[in-house]
Amino acid sequence: MRGLSRIAVDLGDAFSGSCFLVGSGYQLPDVCARLDDPRIFTMGMNNAATQFTPMLWVGADPPACYSPSIMLNPTIMKFLYMRHSDHCVEGRPIRELSNMYFMTREDAKAEDFFRVDERRKIGWWHNVQVLAIELLYRFGFRKIYMVACGLKIEGDVPYCYESDLEVDEIKYNKCTYARVTEAVRAIYAEASVYGLNLVSCTPGSTLNDFMPYVSFEDALASETGKVPPHRTKGFFRPSHSGLLGKPRS
Repeated sequence: MRGLSRIAVDLGDAFSGSCFLVGSGYQLPDVCARLDDPRIFTMGMNNAATQFTPMLWVGADPPACYSPSIMLNPTIMKFLYMRHSDHCVEGRPIRELSNMYFMTREDAKAEDFFRVDERRKIGWWHNVQVLAIELLYRFGFRKIYMVACGLKIEGDVPYCYESDLEVDEIKYNKCTYARVTEAVRAIYAEASVYGLNLVSCTPGSTLNDFMPYVSFEDALASETGKVPPHRTKGFFRPSHSGLLGKPRS
């Protein structure tokens, strides 16, 4: 989107395979260094992307809620709702930033999640977790590993990084996490019918009550093992013997 013009980009089924969806839970510092492995796809939610550099990023709130280091990083493919496209970051209109994409939205319920053919717009889920799952599903990913997605707050520490949330904001987040858990539960109940495999890689997550748990180490080994080591020998080389000694025309 440049100036007042808008360019439609269709990313439906542009990808395939698996993606690691990363939240801001206290488990993140234990794995964030390995999330930069170039052999895996990663999507960061909200300010989780201050702890590592994801390939994809999504936020559901205005850009002022997020670190400018995320918004101004040209290597991250970033997604926000269209209604925020006129906002600025560090004095720069975000619609002019590199690798920035905007989505139109409509109200949606968990039971409508897989009716993407009927819903041309992205759902307004009132949380980023379900929004991220919808984007990854639309993009073509069929296995999503949930990393640092505990969906609960231990004590009064809301995230794995420092924040200045007030007590009332922390209470609100706790209530939001309960609603998100139930929404993901409803999506998971239908997921296998639509070929979507949701897996928790978060110890102690509320998701583990209904979703299979696989350690991050095992999930990472499984996905990186699909990419062979680099090699620089043994390739096919076309023969140029017939051109040797041939005079120039």
